[in-house]
Amino acid sequence: ASKPDPGTIPDSLLKMSPEQEHAIVIDLKNSRLYLFANRNGIPELIRDYYVSYGRGGVDKRKRGDLKTPLGVYFTTGRLKDEQLPPRYGTGALPLNYPNAWDTRLGNTGSGIWVHGSPKDTFSRPPKASEGCLSLSNNHFTELDGIVDFNATPVLIGTEFKWLDRNAWLAKQTSLQQVVEQWRDDWKSLDADNYLAHYASNFNNGDMGYSQFAEQKRRVNSGKSFIDVELENLSIYQHPDKADMFIATFQQNYRSDNYSGSSMKRQYWIQEDGHWKIAYEGKPHKGKP
Repeated sequence: ASKPDPGTIPDSLLKMSPEQEHAIVIDLKNSRLYLFANRNGIPELIRDYYVSYGRGGVDKRKRGDLKTPLGVYFTTGRLKDEQLPPRYGTGALPLNYPNAWDTRLGNTGSGIWVHGSPKDTFSRPPKASEGCLSLSNNHFTELDGIVDFNATPVLIGTEFKWLDRNAWLAKQTSLQQVVEQWRDDWKSLDADNYLAHYASNFNNGDMGYSQFAEQKRRVNSGKSFIDVELENLSIYQHPDKADMFIATFQQNYRSDNYSGSSMKRQYWIQEDGHWKIAYEGKPHKGKP
């Protein structure tokens, strides 16, 4: 596998939040796991490991298909050696598959982990797992010693493009502006401008676009002001779908009759040449 040029950054690893000390990028086409450290907002490649993946191939859709999912995931914790059968090696980092988008697509299955190898083998051939991502034990132990386990982003794909820093910064800026414009239009109390940021197929699991729009118009019409601050914003593009990105942030909301703070995750898609929100809700952890 050809190594990426020094200093280049995958175009889907767009904005790490200050809280995210590391990000994991898994290029299934080349069977490589790349570990990035957050250096003042610039991802820096610090490790590069061989990784094997599901023997059913990629793009997991249903339980038992032995495939590895593609997309943007986050670690949900950590399983130690003694909690695991020997075939998982020295430990495991569970991922939040199925995520909100998988659930929406009806994708099933669970138990997708990054883990070590059976104790009596050094590493496994490509496509040796049942959908998980497997490293040699010495590599997993090293990775495990570096990453913090609180929602480390894990981007899994086959189509990574590596950008030089200027091209990467330009792309980061353009998508960050998309999210900021949504925030500004919400603050403006202009319901039409605000709702124009939502896709026609928007669904947050409880309601579709028309119900959501009706509720927002009703709520916003009763406000004399709305102030929204976004803290710890991260933005990741789906590695194999250039028409989707995922924004996560802490939303600090204030109005004349309510204030609150909560974590929010948005799935943005392209609709008629514009970025629109197809899902918005609290990040849910998935099943370990």
